[in-house]
Amino acid sequence: MLTYSDTSKVISSSLLSKNIVHGFGTRMSGNGRDVEDIRHYLTTHNVTYKTIVDPEQVHGDHIVHVTSDNSKGILDIDECDGLITSEKGVALTVITADCAPILYLDLVKNIVGISHNGRKGTELKLAMKMIDKLYALGSKSQDIRVAIGPAIGACCYPMNLLEDNVKQLLESGLGKEQIDTFPFCTKCYSKRFYSYRNSRDLPFESPQDKTKFPEQFSFIMLNNA
Repeated sequence: MLTYSDTSKVISSSLLSKNIVHGFGTRMSGNGRDVEDIRHYLTTHNVTYKTIVDPEQVHGDHIVHVTSDNSKGILDIDECDGLITSEKGVALTVITADCAPILYLDLVKNIVGISHNGRKGTELKLAMKMIDKLYALGSKSQDIRVAIGPAIGACCYPMNLLEDNVKQLLESGLGKEQIDTFPFCTKCYSKRFYSYRNSRDLPFESPQDKTKFPEQFSFIMLNNA
């Protein structure tokens, strides 16, 4: 079950274990466009981390395994839409404003992952490739839990991101009980979520301003203990 917290201002999943810190952002948790705002959020909410991973999202299917060799400070990663790590204190992040953020956890091997699944990423079967990456690291299907966060719904978009990504996860060997989903549309619920399709219809002073629309951030991290 996915629930919203008035304290943390994010949505969390009951499927993901207590030894991780995670959340799907909202308008109330802030704009994730600037990684410093993500840093401020984590610090303000007493999240002890050693690294924030900030991927350059390109609507692709490239997945990066973050290891202890490259995890310190703020880690910028070029052209990446999927992240996986087994390192404690490494906060994996993505930003979205209609695309689907997806969190992954192996309960046994303590591996976490995150992906940014828009139309192109979904067509490229990024969710399925994330599960394949977990399998390659030794995960077993019964130990994996996945949560799909707020995204635009089929009511406002010609593609059903939620349904298509759930289908990929099921085809990868997961059961329905291992997948948490968020049923509400980011465009319809604009008071709670940033939405690109709502932002692009607003008046802008210049064409360049259209690229600066705000996005909520999502994150997942193994506790730094």
